[in-house]
Amino acid sequence: MNYPSSAKVKHNWDKFDREIAGDIIDHYQDYGEDPASMLFKTIYQNADEDKRRAMIKSFQTSGGTALSTDWKDVATKDYEGKDRLEAPGGQEWRKPEI
Repeated sequence: MNYPSSAKVKHNWDKFDREIAGDIIDHYQDYGEDPASMLFKTIYQNADEDKRRAMIKSFQTSGGTALSTDWKDVATKDYEGKDRLEAPGGQEWRKPEI
């Protein structure tokens, strides 16, 4: 589907989506995990103790909606309360079912 735009060049975004999906599948077959997970694991492995602590706290207490490596910022955040991110319009947050 082509979306209306003021750009002079038309893009087939469905083709672009298919190419990305194919790249992700190829990466998964080559490395055994998706590229995003691999990226975050690499960041975590190469981080100092403050960055690791920030990543864990921000991700866990936000329910997976925030990820930060800045402990100075995360240390005072309350992702479960006053600093909780707002759900996009028409959606609601739910606790993951484990």
